[in-house]
Amino acid sequence: MENKIEGRNAVLEALRAGKPIDKLYVLDGCPDGPVRTIIREAKKGDTIINYVKKERLDQLSETGHHQGVIAMAASYEYATVEDILEKAREKGEAPFIFVLDNIEDPHNLGAMIRTANLAGAHGVIIPKRRAVGLTPTVARTSAGAINYTPVAKVTNLKQTMEQLKKEGMWFVCADMDGTPYYQMDLRRYTINQEQEPVEKNGRKYLELKPQMPEKLTELRENEKKEREAFYQHQHTELYVWSYARYQKRTETYRSYTKYEEKPETAYTEMREIWEEKNDAEGAVDLSTAIYTCAVLLRDFKEKLSEKAVADCGEMVQEVVTQWLQSDSDYLLSSAIEAVLPEIVRWVSCEDLSADWENPLYWVIGILLEHRGETFSSCIANILWKQDQHAALKVLYTYVHLFPIYRKKYWQYGKTGRLKRFLDENKDLIEQDFKEEISDITKINIDVLDFDSLLSFHELLNKDDEKIFSFIVNIGKKIWGRIFDKDDESDKRLTGKQAYVRWLADYALCLSPDKQKKLLQCMMPCVSMEDTFAYWIWEMVACEVERTRYAAFWNIWNLLQPDIFRKCDKVKELEKSGDVLHFKERKAFDQLIKNYLLTSGIWPKGLTSWDSLKHENANFYRRAAVRIGYHPVVLDSIAYVLNSVGKDTFFREGVEWLSFIIKNNPHLKKADLPVHTRYFIEEYMSELVKREKVTLRREEHRRKQVLVVLDFLVEIGSEVGFGLREDVV
Repeated sequence: MENKIEGRNAVLEALRAGKPIDKLYVLDGCPDGPVRTIIREAKKGDTIINYVKKERLDQLSETGHHQGVIAMAASYEYATVEDILEKAREKGEAPFIFVLDNIEDPHNLGAMIRTANLAGAHGVIIPKRRAVGLTPTVARTSAGAINYTPVAKVTNLKQTMEQLKKEGMWFVCADMDGTPYYQMDLRRYTINQEQEPVEKNGRKYLELKPQMPEKLTELRENEKKEREAFYQHQHTELYVWSYARYQKRTETYRSYTKYEEKPETAYTEMREIWEEKNDAEGAVDLSTAIYTCAVLLRDFKEKLSEKAVADCGEMVQEVVTQWLQSDSDYLLSSAIEAVLPEIVRWVSCEDLSADWENPLYWVIGILLEHRGETFSSCIANILWKQDQHAALKVLYTYVHLFPIYRKKYWQYGKTGRLKRFLDENKDLIEQDFKEEISDITKINIDVLDFDSLLSFHELLNKDDEKIFSFIVNIGKKIWGRIFDKDDESDKRLTGKQAYVRWLADYALCLSPDKQKKLLQCMMPCVSMEDTFAYWIWEMVACEVERTRYAAFWNIWNLLQPDIFRKCDKVKELEKSGDVLHFKERKAFDQLIKNYLLTSGIWPKGLTSWDSLKHENANFYRRAAVRIGYHPVVLDSIAYVLNSVGKDTFFREGVEWLSFIIKNNPHLKKADLPVHTRYFIEEYMSELVKREKVTLRREEHRRKQVLVVLDFLVEIGSEVGFGLREDVV
């Protein structure tokens, strides 16, 4: 029986090890060095070399990762345990053997054989049952190590281990619940007689107890006490509780009942930290205080005394002003984010002074130097709803000051630049604060570069009715710079992808009417398929993160005519003899894949998605009918049927595939995407398996299945041939 060895490393090492190779299949026209080395080694052994096309290699491959070379050799022979021991004796070394149990994944076994070889093991022992054997996948994954490391297969692993014990061998087992290896004294290791065996998964485990020297034991105990004292001083429990509550990790923070039931306890501890904040080791504790302050103000304000609330407010003011004046202490930056929502809630137009006690002043400082997604979100989602007038003042002042600050940024040096700028421009800031701004259109954004313009967009409330037309008008000025390949201005835009990401999320926040208007204004600017494809991909990513089913599918339906027109345009170009440039073809294919939800965000093994329901079957049916002539459409639908749409569209999937194949005979000879055949094979294999009985009595469905299987056979699929024989 011949065995296939796939992959460059595996084939090369097999040749170097002297393993008899009957035939060698090499990708025709592959000139690179590793392949030439393989050919040179094969010629030394008079191996027959066949130069074949990629389709032939794909047909022969069992792993799908042949790397341009496949060797036909005799099946790997298993060694015996005695062979492994003899190998150790020949080297004059103590036997070192890997014993593996219940390894069912060939990739894992190959990796372990490779690891055993690198570790200097004399061999590997595997059980006969409930374990994978030496398959081509194992050989490829081992990267050639299988040719140097003998593998023995035994009937009874327990008996084999007992025999090896008689040879004087010791066994060390890996257990996730065992003692860390660095705590073991392997020379004097005894069974812990004080503890009863623990039963787990039908097996009994005995704890091994290290015998440590008295001095080492004493040193260990002292170190343990010091560590416990240190963490107790650092208020670890308070930090874990406050951070978990801030992150809303219910299972974690609920276990800290002393804080949950009595928030005043947390407040008291926080005060202790605050009084010690000048200590040399106070930085971590200060973060604890900030997180605690944030969750007390957010979740427990009603249960706290007036003094406690006032103290929390004073702490926030002190730490924020300190943070702003010191160019953001990196140890505090993440903790400061926790109190940003509270800061925004304090902003009002009652105090228009430019001083360090005014929250409006803090907000401007944070926007100029430390703006980020969290803070922008606080402005957009809290301040606009709380006080629109204050939100407009923030935007106006930011737009006016930011270009000035950027120009002088490097003049101030590395330390205290924000404080110096704010102090020097107090009069200007107060003037901006007092400026009457009643309408967002009065704010001149032409002074902003693209990166700053994005930040400006992130500060806008997505639900505000008045802002929509403002965003569209801005969009008309910049969409051409983003989506139009013929636009020569600003080719190296900074923040371009971030803006596209923001626009994707914004589109999903709109009502159907506003979505339609947005696309009507945007689509005439779109001619760059790669950026357009990225925008579509980002919308899918946003939908995965935060489900907005109706809005998502409304946009997809609105996009359909434009997508189909682009497909028809490419078809006409190809019909006339014009060929898309490689980059253009890649961008077009990616656009179709993203639109048909064949994006790269789906985890392996996912078979359904909340936003892909049975009622969306018409979406794929229309795609099959209208644009099925493109190979990428066949590839995308086949992928969906094996992944995110498997549970939802499994039955009707064969209808879409058969329609595309039947009505587009050119696909049989077309240059299909690399995984198309594999996706169709996987889907059809499961379909035939599930519906063997159904196919006998439903002639129409049987014909649909045969159309797809005939297609597989014509493109050289052995799987398709076997399935067709079963159906016929």
